Amino acid sequence: LYRSTDGGLNWTLQSNSQALRARPFYFNKVFVNPKDENDVWVTELALHHSTDGGKTWTTVATPHGDNHIVWINPDDPKILIETSDGGANVSQDGAKSWSTIFNQPTAEFYMVDVDNEFPYRLVGPQQDNSTVVVYNVPQFAWPIDEPTQTWIQASGCESGQIRVVPDGKIVYGDCKGEFGRYNVETGQEQHYWIYPQQRYGKNPKDMTYRFVRQAPIEIDPHNPKIVYHGSQYVHKSIDGGLHWMQLEGGTAELTPSAVRLVDRGDNVIETRKCIPLAPGQKGHARVPEGETPGVAWVVLSVSDDFVAALDTGKPMPYRFEAKVGDEWLVATVADTACRLGRRSPNVAVS
Repeated sequence: LYRSTDGGLNWTLQSNSQALRARPFYFNKVFVNPKDENDVWVTELALHHSTDGGKTWTTVATPHGDNHIVWINPDDPKILIETSDGGANVSQDGAKSWSTIFNQPTAEFYMVDVDNEFPYRLVGPQQDNSTVVVYNVPQFAWPIDEPTQTWIQASGCESGQIRVVPDGKIVYGDCKGEFGRYNVETGQEQHYWIYPQQRYGKNPKDMTYRFVRQAPIEIDPHNPKIVYHGSQYVHKSIDGGLHWMQLEGGTAELTPSAVRLVDRGDNVIETRKCIPLAPGQKGHARVPEGETPGVAWVVLSVSDDFVAALDTGKPMPYRFEAKVGDEWLVATVADTACRLGRRSPNVAVS
């Protein structure tokens, strides 16, 4: 912190305390008492006060963190208005006490998602606060003291993103690259980070994955266990975020032990164990149109060609499922090959 007594022509260093410089790109500001040039305030994560022109400082308690602005009443400098990510608060005794921030609708939401249930749930991440899950109507008939009694915290943190599956039972959330899944029925969150790394204070070129503040999350509309998450690459999970594979510039880290063909009546037509692909082998083998093979090699690849084939409207009376651990999942991506016997010439195996 520097001070000038000649309108900015010359400057004197008053303090080199790093505590005064947190979040300099955002809300780091200096305010001076109009009646006393030695009475100085600095806003950053906390609020700091000096009475000797900035040489020494004390930290002042405020109702909320991330402090932005201090307005000092020019007629009575003991009257202050201070703003933060939590709202605005007033002091009439020189910051010894403050008015409440809980009388203002100041929540900042980065985004909102909703499930398909009724009553439905709204989910969203709040700036400098938690994520929130709110029902569109209270889940009980008796009156409530205030609306926040019906709120719950889910996965992720202030910036999100946050996504809820259609039946509302699982909420996927992110905290600047740290992925989690919240179980609404058990009230527990589990973390499944794509990569363990310190997200602050590192040069981006030295980071394996670079997640923006609002790292995108998308859920496959046909299968809520298929989740996409974005860094400088696209990451994909086919088991609800438990395991992740990198779709761009990397190989799949999730290998099923078997695949099977299932018809529209959920009858298992064929099951085969999987064998690993040869090193570097990727892609998929599609049966040429009009050909009736007896046995085909099936490769479900990270290129997502199998999903694209289904979305184009081509006849596909059967679906593939992959066994991951003890669970059978709809197979859309795998770095493996499985030998499947084909019983119908009408099945377009991809």
